[in-house]
Amino acid sequence: MGLSAEEALARLKVGLRDKKMAFIYHCSNHYFCPIGFEDVPRKPINAYGTSLSESDTDTWILIGEPSRAYPGIHCKKWKDVCTDLNCQNPQRFNIRDVERGVYTRRTKKVGGNLHGILAFQRVDDDELATLEDREPTPPSDEEADSESSSEADI
Repeated sequence: MGLSAEEALARLKVGLRDKKMAFIYHCSNHYFCPIGFEDVPRKPINAYGTSLSESDTDTWILIGEPSRAYPGIHCKKWKDVCTDLNCQNPQRFNIRDVERGVYTRRTKKVGGNLHGILAFQRVDDDELATLEDREPTPPSDEEADSESSSEADI
């Protein structure tokens, strides 16, 4: 499902606050776990403000790292995560090495990107029972068209 960067961030923030939600960030044949976020004011004068708009902050995502070759937690700007998710082959952006920036790989494959954020939601036994009782519904024409579409922001 293609989402704008703003929609994806809003859903990620809600999900990270929800004890029943978990996320996996697939990137360069590695799997990370987004585990938190922090909205940081862009101007020091606003550091102690009570409420700031999204336009006055930068969001940093805390990402759990399973590899022993890297620190256990990365803290990356949401805009850098978006850069990674929106790069199309042969362009590449390594979220572990953001200082390198976007670079071009030598490959014959052009277009596409397998990077993404997957959301998972725990379903309790009582909720599962009610889901199993429901009749499956076929996807609407719009849903079928959107699933087959390769166009996605994030």
